[in-house]
Order: sequence, then structure tokens, then C-alpha cells
Amino acid sequence: MGGLNTSLLIGLQALEVNQGALDATSNNIANVNTPGYTREEAQLSENQQYVSGNNVTGGGVSLNAIQSIRDELLNLQIQQQTSLQNSADAQSSSLQQIQTAFTTTGGDIASELTAFSSSLAQLSASPTSTAAQQGVIARPGPRGRLQLHRKRADLGAIASGRSSHTDRCTDQHAHPADRAAERSARAGAGR
Repeated sequence: MGGLNTSLLIGLQALEVNQGALDATSNNIANVNTPGYTREEAQLSENQQYVSGNNVTGGGVSLNAIQSIRDELLNLQIQQQTSLQNSADAQSSSLQQIQTAFTTTGGDIASELTAFSSSLAQLSASPTSTAAQQGVIARPGPRGRLQLHRKRADLGAIASGRSSHTDRCTDQHAHPADRAAERSARAGAGR
């Protein structure tokens, strides 16, 4: 009777192992279009068989585990690309903030700097000219100095993660010369 029980037990184990392997296969088919899914494979092992006289016990097969099949090189490349993408996203976000800081609604900084550079060139060509000296002193004008001050504050705020200067009503920590330029610009705008 031991031989019949052993045969039935081996048959039952084989059915259970095949059911586990079919479950892994059906899971693979169901997830064939799932992004990031890796196929699974049943890991089987042979059971040891024991022979004592005319009696044979054990044998058959066992399901050890269902293992995901992954390519380590691809996993490494995915991690690297994800890291690079996150870095690029952070850089893009910072650059968009900087671009927003330089978007102007009135006269822009570039024209103020060009005018200042031009007045410096005139002064270097004629260092004794009072008009050329006054041109350098007057450039950038009160509006230009205020814009330069605000852009400097905006860039500092972006770098430190604070709200920008233009988003705040007052800047209590501004340099006294910057506050004077801001007052001068407001007075010039009221003309």
C-alpha cells in the first residue's frame, strides 16, 4: 500500500507544481502590456527519492518559487536615465524661474546695459568731456538701477528658494544704495 500512497502523493505534488507554473504563465500573459512588468518563471526542483529494500518513498517535483526575470544591465540603465531625467527636470524648472525673472513689462535690462556701455565708450573716447561724464553717471537711470536691483534680488531669491523681490512689497534687507535707487525711480516715474 505504501507504493500506491507514494505514487498518489507524487501525482498530487506534480499537479500543484503545474498549477503554480500555469499561474505564473497566466500572470505573464495578463501583464504583457503593463509598463515595467517583468515576466515570471516557476523555479522547480526534484525531490529526493529514498529506497529502502523494496519500498520507494519521496521523489517527484516541488515548486520552490516564482521568480521575476530581470536584466540587471537594463535595470541599471533605467536607474541612470531616471536620475538624469530628474536632474534635467530640476534644471528646467530653475531656468524657467530665471527666464520669468527677466521677462519685463517695461524697458528691459538689455537696453539699459547697452546704453550704459555706449556711454562708457563715449567717455573713453573723450575722458575730459563733461557731457560724457554725466552720461556715465546718469546710466543706468533710476528705472534701470531699480530693475537691476530687482533682478539681482529675484536671482538671489531663486537661488535660495525664497519668494522673489518683485513678489514682495518691501525689501527691508536691501542695501541703502538700492533703496535710494528705488526711491529715485519711483520719484522719476511720478514725473
